[in-house]
Amino acid sequence: MAEQWREIIGADGATIRFTVAESGDTFVTLLCVHGWTLDHRSFVHQRALSHSGVRVVSFDRRGFGHNQSAPGLDLEIDDLDALVNALPAPVVGFGVSQGARLLLRYAVKRPQKLAGLVLQGGLVDGLSVEGPELPFARYASLLEAGDREAFIREWLAHPLMSEGVPEAKRADIAVLLDRYEGKDLLSDSCAPAPMDLTSRLPVLSIPMAVVDAASESPERREHARFLIDQCDAVALPMPGGHLCHFTHPDQCNVAIVDWLSGSVNGPDRC
Repeated sequence: MAEQWREIIGADGATIRFTVAESGDTFVTLLCVHGWTLDHRSFVHQRALSHSGVRVVSFDRRGFGHNQSAPGLDLEIDDLDALVNALPAPVVGFGVSQGARLLLRYAVKRPQKLAGLVLQGGLVDGLSVEGPELPFARYASLLEAGDREAFIREWLAHPLMSEGVPEAKRADIAVLLDRYEGKDLLSDSCAPAPMDLTSRLPVLSIPMAVVDAASESPERREHARFLIDQCDAVALPMPGGHLCHFTHPDQCNVAIVDWLSGSVNGPDRC
């Protein structure tokens, strides 16, 4: 399905361009928020959901893909708000990895705006789970030295990018990184303000589903378990790993549309 590009002006005057895939009658808008180093193309396979009554919206976050706005996770909360306000209700957020983290922050700050959340491989701010941290300093040093090739090679070898990825999909995953320039890593103002969501998420009255990938990292699965056990999120078991929506799209799409069909009500947009 061809992309239909539209644009709005964000809260700070920056232009936010987004793609829309829809076919006939729709019952929900799925706002897709991509993860770190990726862009809107990582949701290319979710466009097929438009044939099941889902309006699929995706965009490049600040500093990623073709979005030339200065990176900043806190600024992205306002970007999400501008998009949600501009899109037909009900709007459900589908966040992958860092995109899921952003949507959780947004849901706490704007609890009446979203009709639901689908979360995949995201971190819950404030939840302490033991495990290795991403080597951001190492990645930043490679990019600062101009060795983007080494950065790409090391990042593609990381378990988040490699576990559960079929051999036939590895080249496709690599293509998704061809527009990443590391603007966020090399910025001094990209880190978000500290936020503890562990007591605020369980009291939200927003339906949640968590994509529970079999080869997801143990640390990310602990964060998923918090959402399932403490926030009544519905688990959507899935083959594959951290990027299962891209590597195993048929299974993922079926699970998402089934959950949307049974769980989503329009939010109060006042």
